[in-house]
Amino acid sequence: MAVVGLDLGSFKSVIAAARNRGIDILTNEVSNRFTPSVVGFLGNRRLLGEAAKTQVRDIPVCLLDFFNLTRLIFRKS
Repeated sequence: MAVVGLDLGSFKSVIAAARNRGIDILTNEVSNRFTPSVVGFLGNRRLLGEAAKTQVRDIPVCLLDFFNLTRLIFRKS
Protein backbone atom coordinates (compact mmCIF):
# COMPACT_ATOMS: atom_id res chain seq x y z
CA MET A 1 0.00 0.00 0.00
CA ALA A 2 1.24 3.52 -0.83
CA VAL A 3 0.25 6.93 0.48
CA VAL A 4 0.67 10.03 -1.68
CA GLY A 5 1.23 13.50 -0.27
CA LEU A 6 0.96 16.81 -2.10
CA ASP A 7 2.60 20.04 -0.97
CA LEU A 8 1.24 23.10 -2.80
CA GLY A 9 3.66 25.89 -2.14
CA SER A 10 3.46 29.50 -3.25
CA PHE A 11 6.17 29.05 -5.86
CA LYS A 12 6.88 25.30 -6.08
CA SER A 13 4.88 22.11 -5.52
CA VAL A 14 6.09 18.65 -4.55
CA ILE A 15 4.46 15.21 -4.72
CA ALA A 16 5.80 12.39 -2.54
CA ALA A 17 4.79 8.74 -2.17
CA ALA A 18 5.35 6.73 1.03
CA ARG A 19 5.81 3.03 0.28
CA ASN A 20 7.15 0.03 2.16
CA ARG A 21 10.76 0.91 1.37
CA GLY A 22 10.52 4.61 2.32
CA ILE A 23 9.46 7.98 0.95
CA ASP A 24 10.04 8.85 -2.71
CA ILE A 25 9.71 12.34 -4.15
CA LEU A 26 8.13 11.97 -7.57
CA THR A 27 9.54 13.81 -10.58
CA ASN A 28 7.65 15.80 -13.20
CA GLU A 29 7.79 15.50 -17.01
CA VAL A 30 11.25 17.11 -17.18
CA SER A 31 12.67 15.05 -14.28
CA ASN A 32 12.62 17.83 -11.68
CA ARG A 33 11.53 17.08 -8.14
CA PHE A 34 9.89 20.48 -7.77
CA THR A 35 7.16 21.67 -10.11
CA PRO A 36 6.46 25.40 -10.43
CA SER A 37 3.04 26.36 -9.04
CA VAL A 38 2.06 28.09 -12.26
CA VAL A 39 -1.03 27.86 -14.47
CA GLY A 40 -1.06 29.46 -17.91
CA PHE A 41 -4.01 30.05 -20.22
CA LEU A 42 -3.37 30.42 -23.93
CA GLY A 43 -6.46 30.45 -26.12
CA ASN A 44 -8.32 27.22 -25.42
CA ARG A 45 -5.27 25.55 -23.86
CA ARG A 46 -4.39 25.28 -20.18
CA LEU A 47 -0.70 24.95 -19.32
CA LEU A 48 0.55 23.65 -15.97
CA GLY A 49 3.93 23.64 -14.23
CA GLU A 50 7.03 23.66 -16.41
CA ALA A 51 5.07 24.20 -19.65
CA ALA A 52 3.43 27.35 -18.26
CA LYS A 53 6.75 28.62 -16.90
CA THR A 54 8.48 28.26 -20.27
CA GLN A 55 5.52 29.80 -22.11
CA VAL A 56 5.70 32.98 -20.01
CA ARG A 57 8.89 33.98 -21.81
CA ASP A 58 6.91 34.37 -25.05
CA ILE A 59 3.53 35.63 -23.75
CA PRO A 60 3.76 37.08 -20.21
CA VAL A 61 0.04 37.89 -19.88
CA CYS A 62 -0.96 34.20 -19.83
CA LEU A 63 0.77 33.54 -16.47
CA LEU A 64 -1.08 33.08 -13.19
CA ASP A 65 1.06 31.66 -10.40
CA PHE A 66 -0.33 30.13 -7.23
CA PHE A 67 0.90 32.98 -5.03
CA ASN A 68 -0.96 35.63 -7.03
CA LEU A 69 -4.01 33.38 -7.31
CA THR A 70 -4.30 32.97 -3.53
CA ARG A 71 -3.68 36.68 -3.06
CA LEU A 72 -6.58 37.45 -5.44
CA ILE A 73 -8.89 34.94 -3.75
CA PHE A 74 -8.29 36.18 -0.21
CA ARG A 75 -8.14 39.88 -1.03
CA LYS A 76 -10.70 41.91 0.87
CA SER A 77 -13.07 44.01 -1.22
